[in-house]
Parts: sequence; structure tokens; C-alpha cells
Amino acid sequence: MDNSHNLCVSWEGVTCSNVTGHVIMLDLGGLNLEGIISPEVSRLKNLEVLDLSLNNLVGPLPKEFGMMKKLKTLYLPCEIPEFIGNLSSLEVIWADIAYPVLSLSHLNGTGAIPKEIWNLTHLEDLTLKHCSLTSSFLSSDIPSYSSNFQRLNLSYNMFSGTIPLSLGQMGGLIDLNLRNNRFTGSIPASLGHLSNLNELHLGNNLLTGAIPMNLRQLSNLKFLELSNNSLNGSLSYILTTTSVEYLDLSDNKFNGHMPPISRDMQFLFLSNNMLTGEILGINVFKNMTNLQYISLSYNKFEGELPESLSQKVQHIIISDNKFSGKIPSFLSHFKNLTVLIIGGNRFHGPIPDWLWNMTHLHILDLSHNKFEGSLSRSLSQLYAFKHTNGVIPPSLGELVKLHILNLSNNHFSGNIPQTLGKMVQLEQLDFSFNNITGPIPNTFQEIHSLSVLNLSFNRLEGKIPFGLGQMSTFDKSSYLENPGLCGKPLDKECSCNSSSTLMVYKHFNSSSWWWENVSLWAFTFGFTISLISLVWACIFEAYI
Repeated sequence: MDNSHNLCVSWEGVTCSNVTGHVIMLDLGGLNLEGIISPEVSRLKNLEVLDLSLNNLVGPLPKEFGMMKKLKTLYLPCEIPEFIGNLSSLEVIWADIAYPVLSLSHLNGTGAIPKEIWNLTHLEDLTLKHCSLTSSFLSSDIPSYSSNFQRLNLSYNMFSGTIPLSLGQMGGLIDLNLRNNRFTGSIPASLGHLSNLNELHLGNNLLTGAIPMNLRQLSNLKFLELSNNSLNGSLSYILTTTSVEYLDLSDNKFNGHMPPISRDMQFLFLSNNMLTGEILGINVFKNMTNLQYISLSYNKFEGELPESLSQKVQHIIISDNKFSGKIPSFLSHFKNLTVLIIGGNRFHGPIPDWLWNMTHLHILDLSHNKFEGSLSRSLSQLYAFKHTNGVIPPSLGELVKLHILNLSNNHFSGNIPQTLGKMVQLEQLDFSFNNITGPIPNTFQEIHSLSVLNLSFNRLEGKIPFGLGQMSTFDKSSYLENPGLCGKPLDKECSCNSSSTLMVYKHFNSSSWWWENVSLWAFTFGFTISLISLVWACIFEAYI
């Protein structure tokens, strides 16, 4: 069977050695295979890689598999067979319920991992994800040869209790992932002995206390993820660790001021903590030339944004703090900025013109501040390649990549420009709680990707453009507290002269000298005569 040349040529997923011709890899993952796993597979004595994931196979792994002494990589279900210890050449074990193989109870309902797994002296990579594991095999004595381990991933299980101190003995670990479990207590200081560690994932547990100071000794640590715990204390030493590039400490209880940050930091997540103070005058971001993503939302930071932010930044998320002042002009040079979320602060004044020229923006949230000015004038510039003398060219505009626009809870006034309908990728639009007037543009019907619309609590008027595109999917909650609006989906019907009112509004907003000086007078006179005639016709009809 091993020496069959036809097998390697004709069978999908079968790989043979170029030297011996023996089958060395059987990759049958994702082929929708059904039935039981045949013990005949075990006759492939030279097999090194076996992948049966993403199929509909049933029944246990045949015990004959324990004789496959050359097997190095095994993708299997969350049920770890007891004969696993016989596979002495195994280097990689990957088990994940997201890659199902067998339709039977995981781990025989025990939630335990056979201790025989420690007999695998060559094992380097052990991944057991989404397996509902509850009994920690780590609580047992870890053999000295565990230093061969490079990657240990036990995420998305139900482990509880404290993180074992013995993990600090696994000196060869490069990646340790224990996130999404129920671990309690503090982070063991013994993890500071893992000098080769590159990634540490402990997020979404129940951990408490401070971050051990000796973690700063991990000179190879690039990725540190401790989010969604109850950790506390100061960040004075962990942020200055020179090696860390990705740091996620969000959703904890860290407090105090933010110290200067490592120059190598690229991704910084500190949202939803209890951090305080100004960050303007302490050179927090000085020399951080690689920073790409910063999230400081839901803290108590105050003052203005520091000008030392790197122009490489792509995401700025600082909502729900106490930042104040105007939108800093230095942001106009941030050509890579795609997300700007500064809602829920104390920014004020008009929105600067340069903001509407940032063509790369995908998400813009200025809500819950104290911005003011004409919304029509500001938004019209989103579509002007060159904004000259107030003329808005009929071009598609520049901010065509914008997906989310939130200007709610400010003091904007004026009208919604027709050109807003050209933002064809817009998915969420929120102008609620402002002083916006005039009609809802008919061009909104052209935004086919729009799924969220909130124009409530303004002074809009006229008939809602309901019936075409996404506009037909929004209910009355999108238009609350706009007494002048009428038509579907509201219960208020439009009067017979609603369309005439909108027409008058349109002509009043024309920039043409003719309309302002001659035609407007003629139109008004004609409209008055028509309205009088309509009224007399209604009275005459009533008496016929």
C-alpha cells in the first residue's frame, strides 16, 4: 500500500516521499468524508502528517493508530485517545472543536487530558482549543523535557483555579495562550522565567492583582494580551518595556497616569480602565514612530491631544474621556488615518475644513461633543475635489471610503446636502440630537449599503424619501422628534402642498443670481395665485 505510485498520483490529499515513495502525509481535511475511520489507515507505517478535520466521520479513533510511530503532526477532535503516549515522534497536536472529526462526546465527558501526553518527549506544539476542558493537566508535575515545548494553546476552555507555577519550567515556550478560561488569582511571577516567550495571551479570565514586575525582563516579548480581567495597579513599568509591540490591557482596573511608552509599540489598547490625567506635557508618545493603533476610550484622560503622535497612526479611538479643545490641526497630516473616534469628550468649535479632505477615513465619530456650525457647509466639502467659492462639483467626492459617520449630540445646524447621497459605502449614519433643518435628501435612496440611520431630535421637515433602496427598511425610530417630517414610515400624512414647500426651499437655496433676484419673485407670485386657486377649488367642490 505504501509503495503504490498510483496512490500518490490519483488520490486527493495524499503525498509521498520523493525518495522512498512511501505515503508521508494524508491531508483529508474538509472533504466532507462520512462514516467510520478505518483502522487500515494505520498500515501507513511511514505516515508523518494526518489531518482528518472538517469531516463528518463518526466513531472513536482506532487503537491501531497507536502503532504509527513516525507520525509527527496530528489534527484530531477534542477527544484525546489514551494511546496518544505511544506516538513517540509527535511534535504537533492540534485539537479544536472548530475542526470537528468525530461526533461523540469530547474527552469521554471527563474534561481531562490523558497524562500520557507527557510521554511525548518530542512534542513542541500542543493546541487544545474549544474542547470544554475543566481538569488542568498542568497541575501535575511537568517533566524536565517539557523545555522542548514551543507553543501551548489551551484557549477557549473551562479551566479554573490559579495558573500553575510550573509553567515557568517550560523554558522553550515561544507562545503561551490561556485566554478565555476561568483562571483566577494573580499572574504567576514564574512566567518571568520564560526568556524565549514571544506571545502571552491571558485575556478573558478572572485574574486579579498587579502585573508581575519581572515580566519586563522578557526581552523577546512582542505580544502581551491581558484584556478583560480585573487586574489593577500602575502601568509605570510595563509600558516602558522596550520589546512589546502589541499591548492589550483593556477592560481592567488599571489606574494612575500613563507613563511614556516604548518606542517599539505599534498597537496600544488601554480602553475601559481608570487611567487619569493629561497626556499632553509628559512626552507619552515621544519617539513612538511605529504606533499604528491607539485605543484610550472609557478612561478619565483630560486636556488636549499630544502633537507627538506618530503620523503612521491608522486608528485613533479616544471616546468617553475628558479631552477638550479643538480638533488638533496636526491630524491633517495623518495620511494613513482610517478610523477617528473622539465622541463623548469636550471638544468644541467648528469642524476644520481639512477634516473633509481625509479621503482615507472609514469611520468618523464626533458625537457627544460641543461642535457647532453649519453642517451643510462642512459636509459639502466631503465631495469637492477643490472647494472654491462655495461651488460643489457633481463629482463622486473624496471620502467615498467612509463606512460610519456619527455627528450626533452636537450643535450642528443647517441642511443635509444632497451630495451626501454619493457616499455609496456608508453603512451607519447618525445625525441625531442636533439643530439640523430642511428636508431629507432624496439621494439617500442611492446609499444601498446603509443599514443604520438616526436623524431623530432635529428640526427636519418635509416628506421622508421612503420607498426605494434602504430607506424603505427604516422605521419611525429613525425620525423621532422632527415635527415637520411626514409620510411613511410615520403616521403623519403629508399635506397636498408639501411638495410645493420643498420646491420653494430648493429655489431659496440656489446660488444663482437669477433665482435670487428675478425668478424667485415670479415663482412666489405664481405659487400664491396657484394656492388661492386651489383653496377656492376646494371650497367650490364642497358646495357642489
